[in-house]
Amino acid sequence: MPCRKRLVHVFSEEPADSASRELARYIRETAQRYVPLPGGAGFPSGPLRPRRRSQPFNVNGFAAVRFTSAAENLGIQHTADDTFDKSSPDYATSVAA
Repeated sequence: MPCRKRLVHVFSEEPADSASRELARYIRETAQRYVPLPGGAGFPSGPLRPRRRSQPFNVNGFAAVRFTSAAENLGIQHTADDTFDKSSPDYATSVAA
């Protein structure tokens, strides 16, 4: 099983030929070239979720993607329990690198 600490999910909007989806594919291909990781980018389908941070960018014509960890906890996201102590600065630094 791949190391979850090294897995990054990249989500983008549909349709498959959208600028956001193209950006996600470019990110995946570039990342795999320089830092090969098990797994890959995730491409969910379906309607936008109201709290998705990329939605305003897509609505206004900008390509947008969302990076998440394999251990993302959607149950607390955007709630009072979504506090900094549940984040991982080391993981964020690793993804940025």
